[in-house]
Amino acid sequence: MSAPGLLSGAAPTLRGVGFRGGSYTDNPTGGPVLPLTDAPATEQRALHSLFSSSVLYPVLPFRVNYFDALTGGSSTRLDVTPAQYQSSGPGSQTGTLRAFSSMNFRLYYSDPALSATTYGQAVGYPGNIPALAAAPAISQVSAIPSPDGQSVAFRVNVAGDPSAGIQQVWITYTATTPGCSGGLNPCAGQWQPLDLVRDAADSTLWTGNLALAGTASGNVRYLVQAVNGAGVVGTATNLGAYYVPRVETVQATAPKQSTSISFSSAPSSGTYRDAATFTAVLSSNGSAVSGRPLVFKFGPQRLQAVTDASGSATVSFPLLQPPGQYPVRAAFEEAQDLLGSAAESTFTIARQATTLTLTGGSAHYSDSTGVVATLADQSAPTPRRLREQTVIFVVSQSQSSWVVPVVTDPLGRAPLGPLPLTPGAYTVAAYFSGTIPVPTSTGVVPLSLSNDRYSASSATLSNGLTVTAEPATAAYTGDTIDSVAGPIRLAATVTQEADDTPGDITNAQVLFAVKDAGGNVVSQTTTPVAADGTTSTSIPTLPAGLYRIESTVAGGFYSSPTTTSPLVVFDPSLSVKGKGVIPTAALPPNDTATFGLNVHYNGAQPAGKLKFVRGIVGDDAEGAGDDAQVAATDDPQVVAGSPCPGTAVDPNASVDFRATAFDWLVITGSIAQVQGVGTINGCGSYHFRAIASQGDPAADTFEIHVWD
Repeated sequence: MSAPGLLSGAAPTLRGVGFRGGSYTDNPTGGPVLPLTDAPATEQRALHSLFSSSVLYPVLPFRVNYFDALTGGSSTRLDVTPAQYQSSGPGSQTGTLRAFSSMNFRLYYSDPALSATTYGQAVGYPGNIPALAAAPAISQVSAIPSPDGQSVAFRVNVAGDPSAGIQQVWITYTATTPGCSGGLNPCAGQWQPLDLVRDAADSTLWTGNLALAGTASGNVRYLVQAVNGAGVVGTATNLGAYYVPRVETVQATAPKQSTSISFSSAPSSGTYRDAATFTAVLSSNGSAVSGRPLVFKFGPQRLQAVTDASGSATVSFPLLQPPGQYPVRAAFEEAQDLLGSAAESTFTIARQATTLTLTGGSAHYSDSTGVVATLADQSAPTPRRLREQTVIFVVSQSQSSWVVPVVTDPLGRAPLGPLPLTPGAYTVAAYFSGTIPVPTSTGVVPLSLSNDRYSASSATLSNGLTVTAEPATAAYTGDTIDSVAGPIRLAATVTQEADDTPGDITNAQVLFAVKDAGGNVVSQTTTPVAADGTTSTSIPTLPAGLYRIESTVAGGFYSSPTTTSPLVVFDPSLSVKGKGVIPTAALPPNDTATFGLNVHYNGAQPAGKLKFVRGIVGDDAEGAGDDAQVAATDDPQVVAGSPCPGTAVDPNASVDFRATAFDWLVITGSIAQVQGVGTINGCGSYHFRAIASQGDPAADTFEIHVWD
């Protein structure tokens, strides 16, 4: 649609919109509908609140949108909502949906160059500007059916600013029944216009006649619109209920009867977010009046109920207004046979009580405290969790304190979260509103907070908060084989538990305890941990022997289980050599075995031979020889790692074991121990440890342990 061209050449301004008609269908999908109101799209799904309207809503489903033009654009837009909704009755969750398939409008523009002109300016009078004229005031509306019921005579009084004048008045009408069949008679499903004519004798009176063509006058519904010379439109809709043609004259022989309303139940107070129920009784001349609508108003809330056989109507208001004092009014609107009446009461809304509960009580260093405050009101019948409210935590230990404000989530929870707390015991208190004791360096300072809807509450964590050391592990990475020349490097890598916020690992220490074969501590040291989790130290040399290193995370901030690692300390100047025949517990031919052993150090690496034979005729392990110039792998049999054919080695069968590599050799006193890997019957790769002791010739011993 294009705006009209103006003689002045100025851009026209849209000032008003007149509704001229349209086609509609009630409940196009069949049956009553449930209106779904908007719900906030937040992290939690919100409830759709009940929507109720006693008239078709929106009353005028159109509106001019000047936003684009006011923000530098060139367009003025007409926003149209081609649907209306009306509840089936007071308190009903469903109702009628009126959907428009077409809507007819007349747009009224003004010429800024003319409407902004000042007229009638004189001394002492600034003049009149038509552009500033208000919408026409529609002061009186009547529609009188003709005696034969075939037409309706409309009379409308309209007043306005004389400088703008009243340019046009019309009614737009429809009917509740019958349905439209193509004629011009009032019918359901079609809004139609009827232009009124100004009365020659009274410039404020506009009249017109509408032929009903068979439609009952009581089924006609209409609204009135008027436009002035500046294009501003005034509308009268009877507060959205629309007007109905009727004879307004009251006969002297049957005057309207007076009515009275009284509250039979009107509580004087309640708490925020609870509900209050009110009952009013409508009577006339001392008798109850049934079947009439009463309107209850409580602050900004408005509810409607119909009187029962005893003249009573009851409504229940949710107490959602801020605490304070409010008038509660029950009113009956004047009807054709009864005069209106009203009654009023006073109601006070008090703050809702609240409760705070604290959960938690233990946490690891650097992790979240695990303390959660839950805030709820005490509304009936079910307490509600309170979201987006501030809870103040006060955490104390001796002279140290932390004051932390936290906003509750949609479930009313306020997590305290992580704090820089060292291991130990703490008191935890939480406060919602009220007077909060805030610890400072100069003493406790009271902080007073108030909430206009909820009362204060507080809670203290029973048994307090205990912060314990963060679980960690210590992986030993230092020396496991070293010579008596020393020193011996002890090292470890500390890893803290990956369950929450990592702490400062430099607060950790590692305790290294070196124990001999008898479990006696021969060396102990504690070392700090670097930022990358590593730690190391050195100890002087130890006598040759087998030891174990126990590593434990210490320091109070972290703790770990003890990990054990072997430590071999050898004397490279010593060697072992021997051979012999030993009995076994097996049956012949496996009842004896021979061995040959010749191992020494080449620098820091053991070298030599070890052979053990059982139950193999013609093979003698004593042939290990006395040659001192041997390498670790100079046995011509096979190298370790050759696959074994068939099934696994039978430990009770014949055995030909030969060492292929040596890990270490330790000699302490008369006992020599050697460990390495070798083959059995020419295949596999098996670990072994051989132990030989020297005493009297009859007391010499040899034992070998082999495992995979």
